[in-house]
Amino acid sequence: SAIGDPTLWEEQDVGAAVIPYLSQYGAQDTVVAFASVQGRLAVFGERSIQIWGIDADPAQMVLHQNLDNAGTISQTSVQSIGDADVLYLDSSGIRSLRAKEQTLNSSVNDIGTAIDQLIVDALIGYDAEQAVAIVEPSTKQYWLYLNGDIYVLSYFPESKVVAWSTFLPTYMTTAGISASVILPDTATYVAGLTTYATTVGYQYYWIKGAGATDLRTSGGTLILS
Repeated sequence: SAIGDPTLWEEQDVGAAVIPYLSQYGAQDTVVAFASVQGRLAVFGERSIQIWGIDADPAQMVLHQNLDNAGTISQTSVQSIGDADVLYLDSSGIRSLRAKEQTLNSSVNDIGTAIDQLIVDALIGYDAEQAVAIVEPSTKQYWLYLNGDIYVLSYFPESKVVAWSTFLPTYMTTAGISASVILPDTATYVAGLTTYATTVGYQYYWIKGAGATDLRTSGGTLILS
C-alpha cells in the first residue's frame, strides 16, 4: 500500500507495489501467511518460505533467502516467538523457523519431532485451515488447537526444557459441591451447594448478606477470582 495510507493500493500511489511470489525452485506456490524474523519478513507458502528484507521503497526490497520444501498448511498456526523464531504447522508436523544469530539466515528446526506422528494422524481427513495457534502471554508457550486437541510446547533453553503436552478443550456448565463447606469467617456449615454457569479454573467465594447466618440464608454476593 501507499506509505502512511493502507487504503491506497494503486501503483501510482507512492510506496504501493505488486511483488509476485515466485518459487525459486520446484512448483509454483501461493502465499499463506507472514511473520517477522529479526527485522525481516518471512513469507510462508505451502511448499516454500522466503525471507525478505523490506523497505518503504518497494524497489529496495530484497529476497535474502529461499527455503524450499518447507511451508505451512494453516495460516492461523503461524506464531512468532520473540523476534528470532516462528512456529508453524507443516504437513509433517510442527516446525520452527529459527534465525541464526551471526548470519541472520533462517533454518527449519524439527522442534515438533516428538509429536510428529500424532500431528500427522490428526491431519488425516481434517481441514488444516481450522487449526489455530496462540502464544500464551504469561508463559510464552506455543498453543496449537488441532482436530479436537490442544498441543502445548514448553520451551525454556536456559533450563534445558523442551516438552510437549496435550489438553482437551473441555468445559463445564455446572459444578456441584457434595461435601460440607466451611466459610472462612464462621463455623456454620452448609451441604449440597450447587453453582451454575461456573468456569473451570476459577475460584468462587460467597459473601453472606447482612444478617445472614449461613449460605442457606437469602442475600449475599458470589465473588469470582
